[in-house]
Amino acid sequence: MFYNNTSCLHDFFCFRALFLGAMALYIARTTCNRDIYAFMEGPAYGYSNEDSAMLANRFSSSFYNSSECLCYLDDSCKDPTVTISNAGWVPNTVFPTALGGDNM
Repeated sequence: MFYNNTSCLHDFFCFRALFLGAMALYIARTTCNRDIYAFMEGPAYGYSNEDSAMLANRFSSSFYNSSECLCYLDDSCKDPTVTISNAGWVPNTVFPTALGGDNM
């Protein structure tokens, strides 16, 4: 597991996984969103979104849980359900959009 590796800060791919996992955790703690999209410019290989999501999901007990969230209805806001997906974007085009965990 990358987060048990003491040399992780010297490895770009590992550091990126830690950073993305920490940002996903911040988003899950402060918003209803659990499906995180990372804007990437190609080529984008060698990254483990699964490891980053696993890091965030280890702290699911601290996820945001409020009545404006869709997950509040079935009491699943604190379930370890963070996912991270890559989303591509090309300059001079419209940013991609998606509904969030608050249905907006």
